Amino acid sequence: MLQQLGFLPQRQFHVLISLPGQELNLTVLPHNDGHFKVIEHGDVLGEVDLTPDYKCVHRSGKLNNNIIKQLEQHISDYYGRFKELFG
Repeated sequence: MLQQLGFLPQRQFHVLISLPGQELNLTVLPHNDGHFKVIEHGDVLGEVDLTPDYKCVHRSGKLNNNIIKQLEQHISDYYGRFKELFG
């Protein structure tokens, strides 16, 4: 996967998303401006934007509301725990 300008692979993190009958192990790749790529096994599933109050807004791709809601919780938890890293 080619690194795109602005995305921060050194700050990527992984989340487990539970769906009926399956679980997805996703990689979340942050950008400097609150934009995130959501990747599964090297394939970009979609992109979300994060509002200042930690709400995910769908930007593009194949992400349903259930996935977005869980991503919102994971991203919020992650940034809440490690906020000193992100300024």
